[in-house]
Amino acid sequence: MEPLAIILQAAAQGIRFKLLENGLIQAKGKRSIAEKWLPIIKANKWEIIAALKHVHVDYTAFNNRVAIIQYQAGIPQEWAEAFVRVYLMQRPQAFKAWEWQTVLDGVDMLLYEHVRALINHGWAIADIFAIHPTAPLGRTDCKGLLALLREGEKVEIVTAQAICTRKNEGALLCYRKPLSPSPERRMLWELA
Repeated sequence: MEPLAIILQAAAQGIRFKLLENGLIQAKGKRSIAEKWLPIIKANKWEIIAALKHVHVDYTAFNNRVAIIQYQAGIPQEWAEAFVRVYLMQRPQAFKAWEWQTVLDGVDMLLYEHVRALINHGWAIADIFAIHPTAPLGRTDCKGLLALLREGEKVEIVTAQAICTRKNEGALLCYRKPLSPSPERRMLWELA
């Protein structure tokens, strides 16, 4: 993996790099995500240091996108961050191109049409953005709504207990809010 790709992908997951005066790097972020990136950072340390000497990573671009979505959609910062993280991440290897496009279409649909209803009805970010870290398409017990959507499926109803979708003129399919979510589920952006 190229050093700039490492920097940008890690930044999309909340990891911030800083070039220290002694010529080394410091990486800060959520502990579970930082631990995932640590072996990659160590293996590419000198290349990352060289890249940071020549490239300015604008972490404010992420914050600016979050602020715009937060303001325009009238939603809490953590929800805006979730949408921006998915928008900025590269397609995970576990997803075929069309499957990832379905996820991105779902992100657009939820953000522009249903996000306030999700929040008002008490849905958690993990209920929408969760996935299993090693079997993202196989473990239904860990999937949030975005991983369950099929190509062309649209959300029609959002309640406190369920989100119902329909594809074309087909039957309604309802995703029920998990009563006891799997402890194995992770956020979609942690796959990249």
